[in-house]
Amino acid sequence: MTLFMLEAKLHNVKVLITRQAKFSASLMLQLQAYGAISTCLPLFAIQSSLNPQLTQKITDKLRCCQLAIVVSRNAAEIILPHIVPNANLQWACIGPATAEYLQRHAGLQVIYPQHAPYDSRSLIQALKKSNLKLPACNIIVLTGADGDAWLGDELLRLGAVAERIAVYKRVTPHIISEQLQKLFKPVSVDIILITCVTSLENLVNLTAKLEVEIFSIPLLVISQRIYKHAIEMGFLKVYTTQSMLEADILSALCYWHDRQEG
Repeated sequence: MTLFMLEAKLHNVKVLITRQAKFSASLMLQLQAYGAISTCLPLFAIQSSLNPQLTQKITDKLRCCQLAIVVSRNAAEIILPHIVPNANLQWACIGPATAEYLQRHAGLQVIYPQHAPYDSRSLIQALKKSNLKLPACNIIVLTGADGDAWLGDELLRLGAVAERIAVYKRVTPHIISEQLQKLFKPVSVDIILITCVTSLENLVNLTAKLEVEIFSIPLLVISQRIYKHAIEMGFLKVYTTQSMLEADILSALCYWHDRQEG
């Protein structure tokens, strides 16, 4: 496909990316190749929850359990320095990006869904297909404080001994009001990419003082969980991607844009 054909796909579409800057650079370059104008304004920051007591608890748990589930790349980065060698311990995660990180930086073999959607339900299916015997399996789930509790509950329902431990929390970052003013007064955003519920809630809270019609701006979200939350909050146009993979985000944006053009 020629560069001209790429540019025609999202020409001059203004995309606001609300995920962490370090995870947005590659997507922004690809959006540029498609002709879009992207802005990164992270609407959450990651704060580690580790302290000496919690770190020791996790280290002890990793020595005695059979499976460690790392739900996100943020959790992987926080726990990596505390991973202890254990031939009897298997690892799992929800998405390929987290799996690649654990494989590259810790040399771990990781169970994860091989096809989208990359979510907790898909991970359960991958675990069922593995050599693990989930009933009575001792499992630690390393997650965020605001993460979905469904995974831990489902593991318990399947007979596993699962403990969910939050290793980080998402906090509201310091955002200069002038940044928001520039983006939303007048509105210079065509669609907003939302990758977690915290970003969604912070978007509403941070723009409330600006008296912006935020609920009329289209959202692109990466899961049905976020979609449901956005609809319940009052957003009028919410679209979903097949997964958090950049290719799926780009595909969803092109599909959305084609519908607007049509």
